[in-house]
Formats: sequence, C-alpha cells, structure tokens
Amino acid sequence: MKRIVHIPKGWWTSLSVSHKLYAVVGIMALLIATELFTLLFAMNTLSAVRALVAGEGTWSKAQKDAVHELLSYAVTGDEKHYFAMQEHLQIPLGDHNARMGMPRAGENPEPVIQGFLQGKLHRDDIMPVIGLLRRFHNVDYIERAITEWVRADEWIFRLINTAAELHGVIAASGQDGDRDKVQSLLLKISGINDRLTEIENRFSYILGEASRWLEQLLMVTLITLVATVESTGLMLTFFLSRALKRSLNELHDFANRVGDGDLNRVLPVRSRDELGMLAEALNKMATNLKETVSERRLAERSNEIKNLFLANMSHEIRTPLNSILGFADLLKDPAVTEVERRNYLNIIERTGANVAAIINDILDISKVEAGKLEIEKSVCPLDQILSDLESIMALRCQEKGIYLQIEGKDLPQSITTDATRFKQILLNIVGNAVKFTEKGGVSVKFETQDQRLICTVKDTGLGIESKSMDKLFQPFSQLDLSTSKKYGGTGLGLTLSRRLAQFLGGDVVLENSEPGKGSTFVISIALEEPQQSPARSQPTLPKDAKILSGKRILLVEDSADNQILARQYLSRAGAEVDVVNHGLEAIERAKKVKYDLVLMDIQMPVMDGYTATQHLRRMGVLTPIIALTAHAMKEDLQKCLNAGCNSYLSKPYRRDGLIAI
Repeated sequence: MKRIVHIPKGWWTSLSVSHKLYAVVGIMALLIATELFTLLFAMNTLSAVRALVAGEGTWSKAQKDAVHELLSYAVTGDEKHYFAMQEHLQIPLGDHNARMGMPRAGENPEPVIQGFLQGKLHRDDIMPVIGLLRRFHNVDYIERAITEWVRADEWIFRLINTAAELHGVIAASGQDGDRDKVQSLLLKISGINDRLTEIENRFSYILGEASRWLEQLLMVTLITLVATVESTGLMLTFFLSRALKRSLNELHDFANRVGDGDLNRVLPVRSRDELGMLAEALNKMATNLKETVSERRLAERSNEIKNLFLANMSHEIRTPLNSILGFADLLKDPAVTEVERRNYLNIIERTGANVAAIINDILDISKVEAGKLEIEKSVCPLDQILSDLESIMALRCQEKGIYLQIEGKDLPQSITTDATRFKQILLNIVGNAVKFTEKGGVSVKFETQDQRLICTVKDTGLGIESKSMDKLFQPFSQLDLSTSKKYGGTGLGLTLSRRLAQFLGGDVVLENSEPGKGSTFVISIALEEPQQSPARSQPTLPKDAKILSGKRILLVEDSADNQILARQYLSRAGAEVDVVNHGLEAIERAKKVKYDLVLMDIQMPVMDGYTATQHLRRMGVLTPIIALTAHAMKEDLQKCLNAGCNSYLSKPYRRDGLIAI
C-alpha cells in the first residue's frame, strides 16, 4: 500500500528558499506601497474637504452679493442691479444642479462637473469633491452637511421668488410706487438672508467637524498600516526561520529513524522547496522499502479471498450436485413410487437450475469485469415481467411462511430494456430479501420518476450492520462466513445486479438498513419509451406436439449424453434424427443425405464445428446450420455466425428452446 503524504497547496509552499526570501521582500514592498497609497488617499480626501469649505465660502459670498444687489435695486430701481443679483445667484444654482446630479455621478458625472464649474469650484477639485460626497455620504458629518445644503437651496429659491416679486412691483409702479409692498418684500428678503446666514454657519461648522474626524480617522489608519508593515515583517521573518528550522529538525530525526529500521513513520512534506524535495525523496525511499512487505501481505490476502471464494463455490456447486446425483441414484430403485419419482425429478430440475444460475453469475461477472457484457434492448411488456417475478417469488415466500406484496403505480404497459437482465436484477434483489427474511415479509413497489423506473424492495429480515455496508457491493464478498453457511450464496448477486442496473442506465443502492428490522434496496433503470409493440413470450409447447414431423435433422455432437438428450427432444417432436460424433463425419453424411436442419456442436475432436460449417458452406450446402455452443462470450457467438451458421443456441438448453430454434 502506498503512503499518502499531505503536501500543502499554495504558491508559498511551491517556492524555493531563495524565492521565499524574495517573496518576503516583495510583501514588505507591497505593504509599504499600500501605506503610501493610503497616505495619498488621505491627502486627496482632506484636499476635497478643503475644496468643499472653499466652495461654501464662494457660495456664501455670492448669496450675500445677490442680497446686496437686490437692496440696491430696491433703492435705485436700476435694472442692472437686478441682473447683477441674478448673476450672483448662478453660483448657488450651479451647486444645486451638481447636488441633484450626484446620485447618477457614477454613470454620468458630466452634469455634476458642469454644476460645480458654474458654482466656481476649481476644475482640479471637482472629482475629489465628487469622490468625497459619494464615498462618505452615509457618514454622519457629510450627511448633516448635505441636509444643510438642501435647506440652503430651498431658501435660495425663496429668495429668487421674492426677488422676482419685488421686480414685478417696481416694474409695475416705479421706484416710488407701492412703498408698503416694497418695504414688506425687503423685510422678507432680510429674513431669508438671516436664515441663509445661519445655514451657512452650520454648514461651515459641520465641515470643520468632518475635517477633524477625517484627520483622526486617516491618522489612525496610517498608524495601523505602519504597525501592520512592521509586525508583518517581523512575523514573516519569524515564521520563515521557524519553518526552516522545523524542517531541518524533522529531516534529521527521520533520517535517524530510517537508519534504525523504523519504516512506519511518514515525513511531512511541508513545501515544494529544496527541503520539501528532500523530504519527498526520503519518503519515497522509505515507501519503496515498505511496499515490498505491503505487496506480500496484499498477495497473501488476495490468495485468502480467492481460497475462501473457491471453497464457497465448491460448497455451492457440490451441494446441489449431491442432490442431483443422489436423487438420480434413487430413481434407479424400482420400488420408487410415481409420486416419489416426480418429486425427485422436480428436485433434480430445481437444483440443476440453481447450479446453472451460479455458473451464469460467474460468467456474467467475468464479462462485466472484462467490459464485454452485451446489453440487448427490446420492447417488452412490463406487466409480464412483474407477473413472472410474482410467480417465482410467491412460491418461495409460501414455503417460508412470509408474505409477498408487489404493487405498481401508474406504470407503462411496455418499456424498452434488456428484459432478461432486468429480470435477473429483480430476481437477485427480491430473492435476497426473501432468503434473509424469516418472519414478516417482503414488499416490492414499482413507480416511475424522472424518466426512470424505480423498484423499492423492502423486507423485515436480518438487516445489515453499518460496518458491513462498505463491502456490500464488492465482488466475491459476503458479510460474514456465518451468513454463507446458513443461507448459502456466492456473494456475486448484489455486485452483478448493480453492474447490470448501471448498464441499463440506473443503479442498485441500499437506501437504509437496521439490524434485526430489515433493509430497503432501491433498483432503478432508465425508462425508455417503446418504439413498437412488445413481443409476448411464446406459449410452452405441449410435450407431445409433433411439430417437426417429416423433418430430417443431422445432430453433430461428441457427448453421448447430449446425443441421447437432443435425440429424445427432437424425436418426440416428430423429427427423424441422425447422429454423428464430429465435424468430419458430418461432412461425409451431408454428402449422402439432404437434411432439413443441421445442429452443430462447436468444440469436438477430429474436426470442430467452425471448420465443419465452413467446409459445408464451401461444398454448397445451403441447409440451415444451428450452432450448439457452451461458449457464452459475444465474440464466440459472432464467430459461429462468421463461420456460416444461421443462428446459435447456448448450452444448457431446454426442450422448448431446442425445438423452437
């Protein structure tokens, strides 16, 4: 087993020692640059406050000049004073326009710039002032100053309206006209001027407070930055020296331990620098020394697992074979009654099917591991699959005295999938649930969800301990030997079922399990809409059906037992059967007799089935040739077709399968 060494990620650990020193200097330079940038920001901010104070002075002077010109106009009636008043008020109006455009200054600053230019703010001060008002508008001082600014604008507009009213009175009645009205308006103007003076004073006071607050804030920030720069420099120096010292001490200690024969310790690789590379080299050296021991132990464990699996296979195959051979021996006894004979035959058939299922599982898992499992999807009736499942499992549940409940909700009539593999999954998972349930029962629920067919299998059986769940789907594995001894099984079913479900676009997962209370497995496969009507299974042929009457068949088979079996199947179906032992005899017989069908075994002495079929085709024999093969791999079956066979039938075959082919 290889050692896993933790290597910290990041650019710092990847640097060499010299580059780390350069990095320390670079970090210090960056911090100093940040400090200088902050200082520049502080200067610009204070300059903006200064500009805002200067702007307030310009605003206040313009307002006072406007009031003075307005009073001169009231005394002299000369229009030039009124126009001069309007000219002076352009400064407050410009600042007003700038304030109104401030919320959109980030997108379009031009109206604000033009407003401040109209307010006689120096062009170089405009952007800093905009930045100040945007960055600090939520600060109490700036917020209060803006509030006073808004109030001042309101009184400026009152002043403008009152001036317009005064202009109207003087223009209508002359300078010496309605003196009472003029006097009243002048008193109103004086009051407005007083209010504006109060606002200007408060505005100036608030800006003074803001300036002092900013100075203190920026001073604290600068002091903090200076302290940060100094402390960071000290910390970087301290941590770098400590890391170097620690790495050197660890290397020294590790080298001494390896020299003393201690190979279990892993040296931490804390960086990618020269010291880290040395640590990796020492770890690799120690790992190579230890891997020899680990590989030997792994090989021993693999042999142990293999031996346990072979012993289990021996038990699983020998046990039913004992029943088959034993009951076959009993059938030789002439004293056996007809009822006993039928019972013995049923046992032989059932145990033979179990042996075939075990062998098929081994072959299937081998195909899966080799990546050669073929999935053949077709349209199949879902209700028939459920019916087959219920008919098979109901008998097992009845024998154990437990219930079986199968239900489906809003299921399609047919689906496109590999029906054989889907049935295999269902029989494995539901069969396990039945096998490990002693009381209560098993419920199977089918439903569709998100283009998937979901089957939930819930039992009230043994359940699974949490520590055993990790190896639940591992091949050649059972939870413990006591399970195998009591319930049997190869340990392949769950692994094979999951792999098959994944090939069908789904999975098999353990949803939950509690020891002593049962387990819940969920099977899912992709739900594909059928493109054609499902093919229903053909009814079982009656055993006395003479559907092959008048047909002459050549059986090429080297096994005497299989010769007898196939001849009996075919003869009872009405066929005339000739039997030969190998391919060469088949060629000689085909030269003399014209057959309706040739059943060709593949693996035979003298001449195999591939060669014999090729010879027959070269001779011009067009008779259908069906390969009888025990080879189950896809490439073997394709080889039969390439040799000239019309089709193939895999062993072991049943009567109906042989006759239907």
